[in-house]
Amino acid sequence: MDTLTKTQKKNTYLGLCSILIWSFAAITAVWLTAIPPFELIVFIFSIAFLVVSVRYLLSKDKKKFLNFSKLDLFVTSSALVMNHVCYYLAFRYSPAAEVDLINYMWPTMLILLSSFLPKEKLCISYLLAGAVCFWGLYILLSPDFSSTTPDGYFLGYLFAFGAAVSWTLYSLYTRYRSSNSSNCISFACGVGALFSLFIHLAFEEFVLPNGTEWSIIILLGIFEVGLAYYFWDLALKQGSVKIMSLASYSIPVFSILLLVLFGVAEFEQRMIIATFTISAAPLIPLLKRKWQLKYVLKQVKQPKSVKNYS
Repeated sequence: MDTLTKTQKKNTYLGLCSILIWSFAAITAVWLTAIPPFELIVFIFSIAFLVVSVRYLLSKDKKKFLNFSKLDLFVTSSALVMNHVCYYLAFRYSPAAEVDLINYMWPTMLILLSSFLPKEKLCISYLLAGAVCFWGLYILLSPDFSSTTPDGYFLGYLFAFGAAVSWTLYSLYTRYRSSNSSNCISFACGVGALFSLFIHLAFEEFVLPNGTEWSIIILLGIFEVGLAYYFWDLALKQGSVKIMSLASYSIPVFSILLLVLFGVAEFEQRMIIATFTISAAPLIPLLKRKWQLKYVLKQVKQPKSVKNYS
């Protein structure tokens, strides 16, 4: 158990690529706020579905490629649509940095909710992680709730929280209940695109993207949804969950830095404290078992034949 197998190591590296890609999610969402959310999902998910369609046509074992149930497809497509709708709507109603940090409360939520699964238990360290995370949230949001703007951005915060909850629940499902096929999440984009199209035609007004927006949409479809979600799903099921969990805590740090660099967010004290508090909160359970940090670092050694423990 000291190292990963070659396959596990490869899948873990792919999962780390998804984390790097998601660091750009907030800044791209800011640039696309003029596009209605369901219309945006139709474009992005359709491109992602084209990506998986190409992979399917090139695959040798097409039966194994489709190794997932109808329930998996329904749950995954529902989670993806819910997550993206909440995420894009949040940026319409609230400041980008606050939305991004609320969304990245999901690692702490994942720790807390996973403790209620079979063979798991709720530890004091989990509760402490939750308390620290919500303390960071209080530091982040308390100035805005006294704002003179309507509802103090509350609606946007609520959407961001919904995005975090939906992704947490999906992560729990895909780890403990979903099939072994990591292609389900890619095919679910096709179902999600079709559902979003109906909602868009019924309730939204079409907005034609400009050249820059089209470029961002295409990149998001190929990388953020078409590949990143597949890489993440693959790493959770056939890579190292410990490494992925540890690395995922860096996403809000990189994401906020990008928002600051592009002038979307201000580099102020409360933002710095909230960023590192929310990012570091999920690490608290590791402190009582220091060997876990050493164990994670050992995973990058040269692989040898070991059992699949992840």
